[in-house]
Amino acid sequence: MTHDPNIYVRVSAILSAVKYDRDTLLSVIRAVVTHPHPVEQEVAAHALGVFKDIEAKPKLERLTKSASPDVRLASSLALLKLGFFEHKDEIVRLAQSGHPFAISTLGEVGGGTKELLDLLKSPHHMTRYRAAYALLKQRDPRCLATIIEILVTPTYDLNLVPFFSPARSLSSFESYFGPIKEAELKNSIASYTNFIKQSMLIEALDLGESYFLNIATTLFSLKKSEMIPVLVRLLENLQSKEAVDLLKKSTQMPGAPFIRSYANLAMYRLGNYKEFDKATIEFVKDSVSSEMISFQPMDLDPRNKTQNNPFQLTPSEKSQLLLETFEALLIRHESEGIDLILECILKGHPNNRYALAGLLLKMIQ
Repeated sequence: MTHDPNIYVRVSAILSAVKYDRDTLLSVIRAVVTHPHPVEQEVAAHALGVFKDIEAKPKLERLTKSASPDVRLASSLALLKLGFFEHKDEIVRLAQSGHPFAISTLGEVGGGTKELLDLLKSPHHMTRYRAAYALLKQRDPRCLATIIEILVTPTYDLNLVPFFSPARSLSSFESYFGPIKEAELKNSIASYTNFIKQSMLIEALDLGESYFLNIATTLFSLKKSEMIPVLVRLLENLQSKEAVDLLKKSTQMPGAPFIRSYANLAMYRLGNYKEFDKATIEFVKDSVSSEMISFQPMDLDPRNKTQNNPFQLTPSEKSQLLLETFEALLIRHESEGIDLILECILKGHPNNRYALAGLLLKMIQ
């Protein structure tokens, strides 16, 4: 396949060699790096860097002078992996010019902090967002304002999609501006956007607790439901006094049943706050007739947001919350929780019985 007449078949073959660690193809890849097409040069440079082929150093250095910025980036990154750190300067220069993959690469390799901070002032919002994410990965709290901007922007306004270089060896994210008519495409875009947001939220923990609590307080106050399950778990894992106090406060948040319920569940899972156990038990009893596994497609149409009742859980929210609550009841191994699950199997929604029985079996294994 590395000699196929179709260039993209050849490129895919080299990417597969990298993925499955087939360094037996190194001699072929060394030959490909001298080919004239930039796509082949990019993928070959990427492979030589991953395989740490020191013999390819002269060829990679020639590629750093290529007219293609993607080839220059791939070859500079390969040389960096070989230990020639002076080639990071080229990556920084490309990032400074707004090259999307170079900006994202700095998040992985470090450096270029001044240039990334300058990019936070860019008039292009995606350049700012990529720079902020790179700074976040470098644990620089000066990205905080832009990261919060990304997290609070509604999914239907952001529409992030993965973005790849021609050889698919470099990646970043981009905003999708085309028409979104198919439900499958809507859900894919919404899922990827939420994945990027949740990744940022998890990375934000490394900024330090005070910065993370700043983000958490903002997300709670703006009632960003799509972020709440991950956010609550992260606060729960922190277990600091400030994090627990924020969870306690959120159990009383008016007009936000999803946040209240998740905060109560977090307090139940922490185990040392018996006053919150009752609310969790009552939620299960009130929801016993609801179907536990109920999915609802993500809606990217902002006109539909006002039609939902903010004082009630949607079917998908209740489904997600019920599943996590039953899991928490089982993990606690308390007779009250197990009796409640048995009662739900006997008297609850018939479609829940098999799932609950499976959870019980998992507990006793």
